Amino acid sequence: MKLMLILTGVFLLAAVGMALAAERPVYPCYKVTMPPTIDGKLDDPVWKALPKATGFLLPGRRRMAVLRQTEFRAGYDEQNLYLAVRCFEPDAGKPGVNCGSIELFVTTQLENPGVYYQCGVNADGTGYGPTRFTKNMSRATQLSDPGYKVATSIEAGSWCCELRIPLTLFKEQRLKGRDWLFNISRYAPAGSPDGEAFSTWSFLPKLHWHLFINYYPIQFEDTASTSAQVAAAEQQLNAEFQRGQAGNLAAYHAYQALRTRLKGLPNLAVNPPNTPVNAQVKDNAWGNLVGQKGVTFQSDKTVVLEVTWPKPVAFDTFLLNWEVNDSRLVHAYTLEYWDGQQWLLLKDVKDNEEAIAVHQFTPVTGSKLRLRIYHAHGSEMLKDFGVYLLAEH
Repeated sequence: MKLMLILTGVFLLAAVGMALAAERPVYPCYKVTMPPTIDGKLDDPVWKALPKATGFLLPGRRRMAVLRQTEFRAGYDEQNLYLAVRCFEPDAGKPGVNCGSIELFVTTQLENPGVYYQCGVNADGTGYGPTRFTKNMSRATQLSDPGYKVATSIEAGSWCCELRIPLTLFKEQRLKGRDWLFNISRYAPAGSPDGEAFSTWSFLPKLHWHLFINYYPIQFEDTASTSAQVAAAEQQLNAEFQRGQAGNLAAYHAYQALRTRLKGLPNLAVNPPNTPVNAQVKDNAWGNLVGQKGVTFQSDKTVVLEVTWPKPVAFDTFLLNWEVNDSRLVHAYTLEYWDGQQWLLLKDVKDNEEAIAVHQFTPVTGSKLRLRIYHAHGSEMLKDFGVYLLAEH
C-alpha cells in the first residue's frame, strides 16, 4: 500500500548545546556611519549597508515559517544598538487584523549569561520593557533611558519596526570586540490556523522565549561594512532558507489546496452536527470527544482513539490537527483500520513535526479505525480528526 504524506517542507537544524557551538549562525554587527531615523519605515540607506538575516524557526519544531517569515538587520555606534525588523504577514493592513509583536532578547555576559535583557514591540507601536532579568523571569527589573526609542509601520503584506537601544541600558560603554548572545522572537496571532503563530531566530527546543542559553551569537565588528562583506554574510546566514523556500512554498500551497477540497467533503468520522460516530477514548485521556472540543492527553502513556461505523465505509485520507501548546507536538502515532478480521496498519509516524498533518493512501474499506498516540504530554490536544474519501470527488 502506497502512502503519501502531504506536509510543508522540513528544515533540519543542528542541535545546540550549552556551549557556543560552531553550528550556530553568528550575526556580524557592523558600525553605522550615520544613525537611522527611528520612524518604523526601514527606508534609511544605513539599513542596506547591514546584513539581512532571515529563516525564522517554529519553536521546538526545527522547521521554518512559510507565510510569516521575519527578517532583521542590526548595527551599532558608540552610543546605541540599532535593530530593524520586517515581519511578513499576509493579512497586514486588513481591518481588525492583530499583527502581533516581536521581542528582542540579549545577554551580554557570556561568562555569566544569567543576566539578560528583553525589549518588546507591538505592531501598533506600543511596547514593553526594556527589562533586565537575573537568572529567571521572576527576578525582573524595569529599565528606562530617554534615548530608548521604538517605532513601527504597517503596510500591505508586512509590518516593520525599528529600535534604538542605548548601550548604557546594558551597562556597556562600547561594543568593539564584544560578542553577545541574542534572539528575536515573534508572535503572529493570525498565523495560528497555519501553525505559525510563534517563530524565533534562534532554535529553541520549546515555546519558551527565555531560554537564553540557546540564543545565537552576535559579533560586533570594528568597522563599517563593505558591500562584499554584507553579501558574504547574507549568503552564509540565509543559505538554508534560500535552498528550501521555493519548495516549501510550493508544498504549502499544494497542502492548502488539498485542505480546501477536504472542506467540501463529508467527514466520515462524525455525524452532523459534529457528533462522533461511536467514538471511544481509551488509556489515559480526558476531555470532550473529537468533533466537539478535542481530546486532551493526560500523561506520557499511550492514548488510543477508536471510531466504529455501523457498517463498513471506504476512505483514503486522514487529517489530524494537533493543538500546539508550548510547541510540544505528539511526536509518534499510528493509524490502523479494522478490515473485518484484523487491524491493519495504515501509517506509522515517528518524529512528527507538523501541527496539521494530512495522510493519503490507496482507498481501503473498514468498519473501525484507530489512532494510537505515543509520547503524549499533558498540554497536547487533538483538535480535529477527519476521515475522507477523495477518490470519488
